[in-house]
Amino acid sequence: MTHRPAAGRDAPPRARNRTTILYVEDDDDNLVLVRKRLETDYELLTAKNDKEACQKYRSHHNEIDCVLLDVQLQGSKLDGIGLARLFRGHPLPQGAPPYAADMPTTNVPVIFLTAHAGQLTERDVGDIGNTDVLAKPIQFVRLNTLLSQIHLRRAASAIGRL
Repeated sequence: MTHRPAAGRDAPPRARNRTTILYVEDDDDNLVLVRKRLETDYELLTAKNDKEACQKYRSHHNEIDCVLLDVQLQGSKLDGIGLARLFRGHPLPQGAPPYAADMPTTNVPVIFLTAHAGQLTERDVGDIGNTDVLAKPIQFVRLNTLLSQIHLRRAASAIGRL
């Protein structure tokens, strides 16, 4: 008798054709809007707070091609800037909460989303590197342009490895 793995269990990994995005947003309306706009073209992992973001990132860090971060995350110990620093391996002035200890690091692009784009300075995010800042409400033409560039760089990198 041949044993077949249950659907979703121990199945061989499928080829990754779509760019994978971790989107961290605490506002349900923004989460739904962005999900509707992006899930057709991208693999979208979502989190509503820093703890969920750390869990998703830890589980999928090898698959994530880009991180979209709301700067202000209500009810979270870390804001979007703190999460980006954590994902880059930068020390956090206040230290990392226990669920964020020993986080794997990455240099994938980070796109900050904020209602206060004019208040976010180069000093706030400049040392993080490989970042962009988009104002809310989100201009989806600009976001899609950034995500297309990321997808093309990922595809070119994959071709280079062949």
